Amino acid sequence: MSDCIIVGGGLAGLSAALTLAQHRVDIELIATSTADTRVARLSATTYYPGGSNAASGASLVEHIRSQIQSSKGKITTDTVQKIEAVENGFQVTLASGATRQCRTVIAATGLLHHGHTALPGEDKFFGKGVFYHLKVDAPLYFGKTLVATGKTADIVERLLPYAQGFEKIYLIVPATKLDMTEPLQQQLQKCPNVEIIYSASLKDIQGLAEVGTVIIQAAGQERQLHAQAVWIPTHGHIGNSEWLGNLTNLSDSKTPLVSAQLATSCPGLFACGDLLCAEYQHPSLTAAQGVAAALSAIQHLNG
Repeated sequence: MSDCIIVGGGLAGLSAALTLAQHRVDIELIATSTADTRVARLSATTYYPGGSNAASGASLVEHIRSQIQSSKGKITTDTVQKIEAVENGFQVTLASGATRQCRTVIAATGLLHHGHTALPGEDKFFGKGVFYHLKVDAPLYFGKTLVATGKTADIVERLLPYAQGFEKIYLIVPATKLDMTEPLQQQLQKCPNVEIIYSASLKDIQGLAEVGTVIIQAAGQERQLHAQAVWIPTHGHIGNSEWLGNLTNLSDSKTPLVSAQLATSCPGLFACGDLLCAEYQHPSLTAAQGVAAALSAIQHLNG
């Protein structure tokens, strides 16, 4: 029986695993993939403390993996299907049919899309130009051309505080007008880099390694927009928590309810990262939560 199993290979899970391994805790990180996470998809890590244009998200992930393994931590590529409470801890069942037993578990399995049909190219370029959380990810693409879409004035309200950061913004509106208040219209007029295209819709997102072109349908014809970023303001994220079963209390958004120490209602089970929210968090927050969950797990192990 190991001391702790960390489930999830994003920045939160990696940070938790590294912290535990460096404290010489017997751990295993189990993830479907560490190469297809939000951080691993980034072409540059300028948004991260110590990051740069020369360092990709994939290289950052590989570096953390190496740190974990050099600290005697184990990393397994598999998918956790369920977790059960057993005497003195938990039993984890994997898709491969293997099982593990451990004293504590840290859940860091992130979010799932819910009620949202992806556009062609959306999944391919997620993290490489496509993003969902404006407050978190907009600075990654400042100085570039952005395509955004929405059909309510709320989209304009959310976009305007960041408008000056972009070279150009195309706002694609699948309606003939936006019902904006006069103050909002006045704010919009102060942003000459924002162009609204009415009665239009996104059709395809294209590019090589990153977003380069967005195809829209406008006035009955296809039109190409040269852009490097696409903001899709979805409201359909839920916690990737099905594997937890009924072991702990969940919110309506399927996110675990936790204490200030990131402990769930099940003793020995902790949660961190985007799994705790119905939206993506700043990467530094997810990393910090991974560390905090690890320290709480250590305290639990020490009794």
